[in-house]
Amino acid sequence: MELPLLAMGTGVKGSPLATTIILVVVVGVATWSFFRDQKRRKSKD
Repeated sequence: MELPLLAMGTGVKGSPLATTIILVVVVGVATWSFFRDQKRRKSKD
C-alpha cells in the first residue's frame, strides 16, 4: 500500500498533495504501531 504512494510522490515531484498524503500515511502507520506496542506491553504486565 505504501509503495504506490511513494512512487506517486516521486513521480509528481513538488506536488504538495502527494507529499501531504505520504506524510499522513507515514505518521498514521507510526502512530498505529506505537499504540499497538503500548497495548502489547500493558497486556504483558
